[in-house]
Amino acid sequence: FLTFSVAIMIISLLNMLTLMVSKEEERQVPDRQNIFSAFSTLVRNRGFRLYILMYLCNSVGTNISGPFLGTYQIKELGLSMMRISVFNATTVVVSVVFLAIFASISKKKGMKGLMIAGFITKAVSYLMVSLAAPGRGFVFFILYYAIQAIGTAAISIGIDTMVLDIVPESQRVSAMATRSVIIGPI
Repeated sequence: FLTFSVAIMIISLLNMLTLMVSKEEERQVPDRQNIFSAFSTLVRNRGFRLYILMYLCNSVGTNISGPFLGTYQIKELGLSMMRISVFNATTVVVSVVFLAIFASISKKKGMKGLMIAGFITKAVSYLMVSLAAPGRGFVFFILYYAIQAIGTAAISIGIDTMVLDIVPESQRVSAMATRSVIIGPI
């Protein structure tokens, strides 16, 4: 635990230092729009409404099971904290590998197919959880976390980029802020 804590602290410090020494391009500040008029403009955009609904469903589906999975892993399957930490490590490693792969695929093939494949992959991952039972729970949970990481990587590549396609440039900051306010707590 201490090793990981120190490693995270070092990475955070390096991140902070890179932010401090980096230089941003100067840009023109657009005219500020009234927050209510910006929001009402976004709400009238059908594509943005569908985007928010899709993002909301993905967030709820991903996050609602978290507390129950941990309890199930410990109480019902009797898994140790060491084995549960393997799940998190699996998620991180698989995510990093597949984010790089999917970034190059998305440039060649586009976002839509990648995101659909990501949602299907996440659905398959939930099947792995349903098959987890005492005696074979560890294997199915490893599969769940690996497949979930693959699906999440595919979705995360496209979900933020979709804003570029469905919202005019002048409204993108408002769109991202609105998404964060609506989906952020979930």
